[in-house]
Amino acid sequence: MKAKSLVLSLMVGALALTSNAHAEKVGNGGISHVCRDDSGRIVSARILDLWEPESFVTFQDNSVSADEQLNRAIGKIESYDFESAKKIRANIENQKKIRLLSRKPLVLTNDAIPDYETEGKNCKFEQLARLGFVNELGRRALRVNLEIFNSPALSETDRAALDLHEALYDLSRDSDSRRTRKYVAILFSDQKLTYGNLKSIVDIASVRDSTPLWMDNTTLNIKVGGDPFQSAMHRGVCRYEVLKNDIQVFNGTIHVKKAKDRNKEERFSLEVAHEDVIQVRAFCDGPSLIFSLEPFLLGPALYNSGDINQSNAATFRVLMDPAQLD
Repeated sequence: MKAKSLVLSLMVGALALTSNAHAEKVGNGGISHVCRDDSGRIVSARILDLWEPESFVTFQDNSVSADEQLNRAIGKIESYDFESAKKIRANIENQKKIRLLSRKPLVLTNDAIPDYETEGKNCKFEQLARLGFVNELGRRALRVNLEIFNSPALSETDRAALDLHEALYDLSRDSDSRRTRKYVAILFSDQKLTYGNLKSIVDIASVRDSTPLWMDNTTLNIKVGGDPFQSAMHRGVCRYEVLKNDIQVFNGTIHVKKAKDRNKEERFSLEVAHEDVIQVRAFCDGPSLIFSLEPFLLGPALYNSGDINQSNAATFRVLMDPAQLD
């Protein structure tokens, strides 16, 4: 078992913003631990995601191709949440189209914050890949260090893990890669994927036009009521509806005529299944409206109709505790 000494002073990560309308993380890079002989030839190379925990976990068989190992890792997600796995696969394919092999060493990103110091006289962290805007091209690209990537010292498992790392970290909103590295390691290890880990991975990769509703049973309780603050200030009508898989299941109207009406509420129960899509809509010409959806594994999901005199909607995707699916 390798002994790794903890880094006592952590690198400070800075998140820079690009000048375009959509801010982009500077970094998005896969870092590797590389050791060289006295002539500079690479004798060992491992992506940071797998190097950090290798003393504690066992990884997949390196004799299997990178594509097969990658498919196996994503399959662990796909068997539970098809849409998130689909999004990860699509991002991997998109990144392959913009991949550039670089003969020049890549500058280290500052978003890794590794837990360990390098080990060995001629070992150091080297940037294996870097995703971001390339000035000389005028576009976004995934630059990959050609020397490290083509080295026999880099395993097929590491090549597969690099693809997953880049895709998953790109989908996340994290300012550093620690969470992504943790789950890449788990997906490529022989460890059983726990519910907590599965939930975190899906939260990273979840389809952005819906919010995961993590349920621990099949009955969704919905409470509709006025926003007490808005209702105290405004009088008017709120019309609302609830849809399951694009079919309306509830609808109604809440009138706020007097101050006491601000506490009006209505309650419904709805049977749901894994992957059901629930949408709530509201249009208020006076007060705003609050929806509370529960039970929810991390507490109730709240939706506020928001700006007065505007039609608003929110979409939730039901994800059941795997124990409910057995």
